[in-house]
Amino acid sequence: MKSEDKKVYEIIEKNLNLTEQQLDEMFETNKYLSQIMPQDILQQIMFYEKLGINKENIAKVALQNPWFLTESFERIRYIQSYLAIVGITDLNWMAINHPISLSVNPITIKDFIEDKRLQGKTDEQIKEDIMNNFEQYFSL
Repeated sequence: MKSEDKKVYEIIEKNLNLTEQQLDEMFETNKYLSQIMPQDILQQIMFYEKLGINKENIAKVALQNPWFLTESFERIRYIQSYLAIVGITDLNWMAINHPISLSVNPITIKDFIEDKRLQGKTDEQIKEDIMNNFEQYFSL
């Protein structure tokens, strides 16, 4: 393991209290984790905390969706803005209940909302559909 990889590994381990085995699985699934700088991981964790996702939940989501820790801030902001169109503002709830929700293509979410509106669905109906059936409509 390169020294930069080791630093990223240690930062995740320290900040998210994950075991070595959990980290190994994350690094195996998401090869990008070994290509980012240690300070980027810290910024990612702080960014999610500012969005209202605590470290315990960041760890839970990252275990189920290892790409979560390497998403761009811009991408997350787009997802946040598209979900807000139908009144979904609790990203912590979305992340915990639908771990892939912050890694799907934001345009896919936008298109889904537009399609449902064209079908005559209200924003409340679309919100409920997304919150209750996310994985039925979206995948990585």
